[in-house]
Amino acid sequence: MELFTLPNLLHFSLIIVCFVFAVILLTEKPKSKKILGFMMVFASGFYFFNAGFLCRPMNYCDFNRPFLLLFFLSIVPFYYFYTKSLTTKIFRWNKNFYIHFSPAIIATISSLIVLNFFGSAGNGRLYYSTIHKFSVIVYFFQVLGYSIAMFVLLKKHTKNIKHFFSYNNVRNNLNWLKFFLLFFIFFSAVDFFFFFAFYLGELYALEITYLSLVIGFFIFIGVFGLRQKEIYPQDNNMDDSVLENSRDKNIFKNVIIIDEKKQPLTDKRAKDIFMELNKLIEDEKLYRNPDLSIFYISKRINVNTKYISHAINSEANSNFCTYINTFRINESKQLLKTKESDNYTLTGIANIVGFHSQPPFNSWFKKITGETPSQYKKKYRGATSVPV
Repeated sequence: MELFTLPNLLHFSLIIVCFVFAVILLTEKPKSKKILGFMMVFASGFYFFNAGFLCRPMNYCDFNRPFLLLFFLSIVPFYYFYTKSLTTKIFRWNKNFYIHFSPAIIATISSLIVLNFFGSAGNGRLYYSTIHKFSVIVYFFQVLGYSIAMFVLLKKHTKNIKHFFSYNNVRNNLNWLKFFLLFFIFFSAVDFFFFFAFYLGELYALEITYLSLVIGFFIFIGVFGLRQKEIYPQDNNMDDSVLENSRDKNIFKNVIIIDEKKQPLTDKRAKDIFMELNKLIEDEKLYRNPDLSIFYISKRINVNTKYISHAINSEANSNFCTYINTFRINESKQLLKTKESDNYTLTGIANIVGFHSQPPFNSWFKKITGETPSQYKKKYRGATSVPV
């Protein structure tokens, strides 16, 4: 039976894969996962309405054509908003975003009008075919434009990490999404070739390879999307105004809390913020927290993240990541000079001072001191063995 050919089974598997990921992602709380879930819904819908082996026996081929374009032209914008939701400090869905879906809406309405007035045969078929081809061109312009926009977002995010976090690893660097974007562009190029191969009559020779690539594509982003946690705390409102009602008024008693929109950050205030920040981090050894971020500091001292970042930059000539890791390296230097350090591996020392693992510890130690931890210890502890 035609229904059970390998291409059809792969196509049906693709529909199920996207649908299952959609259901799982939409039940998740983070906004980013819900947006990815909607992307999966529209992908599943597109491949369902595009499944001729299903629509012909079920007799819904004429019905599905307008909705095919709706789903088709909505996938890339949802992918863009997924990237935006992960790379934006405070992401809120607003009504202006719906303009990104106007090509999908226009194509759908045009198709409905054509099929309603001219039917699915004769001129109606010709007009719909024109709309369909035009939609394919729009889709590839979407791929080009949104890919550039996503590269810009990811590049900006990479730059921002050092200002907001004391670490840079798989949890917040989104390297997997950068790789996926490159794969997406490659996949779209294959898709473009496949579209023309369809009209050249070479569909079946390529269909198995194409569908296998698409299934791998959606499994990849589905799995990594589920694993990816929110990077920026979406309940953080410190960038709009400082917290007026702190539970502990003595945490930052020497600094007057003001609204940055009404009064700019003065040099004196920046210095006061930096002194209070320095005292808090040293007294409580906050740098030992491997997940320390500027957002946590912001809530602790009741000061806008922009103020804190500016204070660190002006007073320490540094960014947040370097500032915190300097504390960590300074403590590790003291530990490496002591006999007690013989009881620890370098990984153990790295964990004590606040690093997730040894590689970033080695990298930062070398960057700040010009030596590796082993070299530094040997210099102060002689020929004492350095466990790794």
